[in-house]
Amino acid sequence: MRAGRLWQFIRNALIMSATGLIIRCVAVSFNVYLTDKLGADGIGLYSLVMSVYGFGITLATSGINLAATRLVAECGEDPPRGALARAMRCCLGYSVFFGTVASVLMLLLAPMISECWLQDARTLPALRLLGLSLLPVSLSSAMGGYFAGVRRVWKSAAVQIFSQGARVVLTIYALQIFLPRGLEYACIGVVLGGTLAEFGSFFVLFAAYLHDRHQHSASAQKLPPAPPVRRKLISIALPVAISTYARSFLLTVEHLLIPICLRKNGAGREASLAAYGTLHSMALPILLFPSALLGSVSGLLIPEMAEYRAARNHAQIRRVASRVLRLTLIFSVGTAGIMSCHSYSLGTVIYGSAEAAEYLRLLAPLVPIMYLDGTVDAMLKGLGEQVYSMNVNIIDALLSVILVILLLPRYGVAGYVIVLYVCEVFNAVCSLYRLLSITAVDVDVLGWVILPLLSIVGATVGVRIFGMYYPAADAFSLSLRIILTAGMYLVIFALLDWSVRCLRRCVQRHQRLDRLHGGLQKTKKRVLR
Repeated sequence: MRAGRLWQFIRNALIMSATGLIIRCVAVSFNVYLTDKLGADGIGLYSLVMSVYGFGITLATSGINLAATRLVAECGEDPPRGALARAMRCCLGYSVFFGTVASVLMLLLAPMISECWLQDARTLPALRLLGLSLLPVSLSSAMGGYFAGVRRVWKSAAVQIFSQGARVVLTIYALQIFLPRGLEYACIGVVLGGTLAEFGSFFVLFAAYLHDRHQHSASAQKLPPAPPVRRKLISIALPVAISTYARSFLLTVEHLLIPICLRKNGAGREASLAAYGTLHSMALPILLFPSALLGSVSGLLIPEMAEYRAARNHAQIRRVASRVLRLTLIFSVGTAGIMSCHSYSLGTVIYGSAEAAEYLRLLAPLVPIMYLDGTVDAMLKGLGEQVYSMNVNIIDALLSVILVILLLPRYGVAGYVIVLYVCEVFNAVCSLYRLLSITAVDVDVLGWVILPLLSIVGATVGVRIFGMYYPAADAFSLSLRIILTAGMYLVIFALLDWSVRCLRRCVQRHQRLDRLHGGLQKTKKRVLR
């Protein structure tokens, strides 16, 4: 990677990391607000509605973000005249078609979904409102892929921050109006705020896209779409779309089955919704919060890997993949240790929920696997392995549905924790095996896994030894302890890593001396003969 390209990548990574952290901070704080206003059962109802909306987004986008990113990135830094214009005209037309289809289907099928799938008539108005936002979501996804492909991500990042801020403000205002009327209207208020924010985000992003095209008009002349561009778009997007449909449908079925299966275990309807809401809307957002840093880098890796693949630069692919895997494991192992060590404080200080704290403690060891899987999937997509990746995801989702049906009626929430472990490990192992096979990366188990584990154990034990055994009682003391644990982890890891590198250099030097000595002995024997 040239110096200019490296600086551009680092700058974009910093922008996206800061954006991701801001959005996650706002999202977690907003979840705390919604939990306080709606209660655990209200959050569970809202989560069910959003699980259906997730499938609608999958249908509306249909792989367009990845396709737009790769098509634009493969045009290169100095694309032929009109190449970007042709690519984006095809992408936006694709988005209009699938976004409209998804919106119409959501509006028509909302009554059946609320009555037969969700088994709760209160969700019908919310589903209809969400259906209206699918077309702007699809178009925004295509334009987000464009900004990632041309490596001017700060524009889409600014729009994301605007969208999140608008969502919060509009939702709070809507809740003040609708919440006194009951839980059904409160859910409508939350969904209405999100829908209006999606429309506002689309208009701002579209204005940014037109401005960017005007600034770079030399490579954006309006020429008729070329059939090869359409074929390439379909060859990238449709396999991803079809696979994503299957996976998203299975995930939606899984999320709908969780409260039903929990009720079969003996929990009441409200208790089932509360358990589901606590796990998915309270514990998991905290576990995934630090992944904003990795997610930003992962998204930027897709155009980089696509360009290296188009240039057949296998050495650079192997070098980048090795560094990214190492950094991901170092970061995620440390994060898992911090989550596990401070799980009680995180759950009680942020949400005031001992149940959320218990879920955090149980799921913290999954963090390295979840983070690694997301990073590996991004690299596979950049290398053209999106079909394999999505096939693995489909099998993973099908396995999740089967295990939910088998385990939750018997073991309750503990059964769902088992489901998460089995499926996450399966997905990560399959994806990592594929990446290592096509890149020939040498895995350093000592430096990537063992040293981070020893370091985080030392850091957490050190925090306890220095008189911080008892959980933090407020946000300030919790933040201080997390910062102290992270600092100790980095210091211990740096020392251990330096020691191992020195030891390896000594061993290598000793081996070279042995080989040199052996060569001299052979030469001496030949001379004496």
